[in-house]
Amino acid sequence: MIIELGERRDGFDEAGLRRDSAELVARYQRAILEDVQVGRLLLEVNRTAAGHGIKAPPELTLLGLAMILFIMAAGGGAMLAAQIVAHDRSRRRRT
Repeated sequence: MIIELGERRDGFDEAGLRRDSAELVARYQRAILEDVQVGRLLLEVNRTAAGHGIKAPPELTLLGLAMILFIMAAGGGAMLAAQIVAHDRSRRRRT
């Protein structure tokens, strides 16, 4: 989907993108929703795409926001808040 909707840049590497995307999907394939950090997943998808010459479409961000709202509506607000705090702490340690 990202290949069809994204903007191809110079150096576009379709084979590499497909390979790395398959690895990303495999890592999350059996994940439990509570264990998935949606923001991190979207960041990984965007980085993978950019690394292979694709600018991810803005619809991908909208999909991520929709997923976050769904999680919150399903009662996962506390879980999501904990993930955001954990992500923020890990970012602070890296800088």
